Amino acid sequence: MSQNLVKTAVTIKILMTLQFLRTAEVINGRMAMLGLMFLVLSKLGPEIFSHVKSVVI
Repeated sequence: MSQNLVKTAVTIKILMTLQFLRTAEVINGRMAMLGLMFLVLSKLGPEIFSHVKSVVI
């Protein structure tokens, strides 16, 4: 009886840990994408701006 309870508790703990890790992974993935987009924009921003300026003028 008590062994089954322990197994159940351990299973729940593992599932909760996996769920937490998955959530953290999703958040980190989004942060990484935002960081990458920001990096690309900061690198290419001035070039695009000067290109647009030269086309407009």
